[in-house]
Amino acid sequence: MNRSFLPILGVLLLLAACGGDGSESTAWTPVAEDALDAAQNAQRAWAFQAKDAMFEELSGTLMGAIRDSGAAEAIDVCRCEAPQIATRVSKEQGVTIGRTSFRLRNPKNTPPAWAASLVEAQAADNAYVVGADGRLGVLLPIRLQNPCLTCHGDPASVADDVKAQIERWYPDDEALGFAQGDLRGYFWIEVPAASE
Repeated sequence: MNRSFLPILGVLLLLAACGGDGSESTAWTPVAEDALDAAQNAQRAWAFQAKDAMFEELSGTLMGAIRDSGAAEAIDVCRCEAPQIATRVSKEQGVTIGRTSFRLRNPKNTPPAWAASLVEAQAADNAYVVGADGRLGVLLPIRLQNPCLTCHGDPASVADDVKAQIERWYPDDEALGFAQGDLRGYFWIEVPAASE
């Protein structure tokens, strides 16, 4: 992360943590990856393990749906199964994990308060924030891969049945028009404080 951005980021994160619906019970402070202490590095590794577990299960489920039933079925996987996968991985891994973007398809995928300003700024690199209670928030960019263009690419290239599913379930969709390699969104993970 660009160190000159950290002071601005800190103000944005503190404002985000203090505002909103009041559900945030802690202030969050940005920390550069190379400034993480030993306990935070262990939390970081835990976050990556959870992200890998979610990515593996979600991508496998999506690719299976596309292979077996076509790309339009992938919309239902993201709508119905992705939240269940996130809940299951959260429980199995002992973290809280989700996906979000600066251009949402599913309005339920808004970022947690600590990540909102980073997502809005379209942070291109991994980002870390530390809660006053010792939790570590990790935001990991998702770059669009070729298979994802089926549902997130140029609207002129997206199949009619896929468009129909998107329009049916997500009338306010903002998640079309991406190209391969574009920043599509993020995995966000909250890792509990190290137990003493």
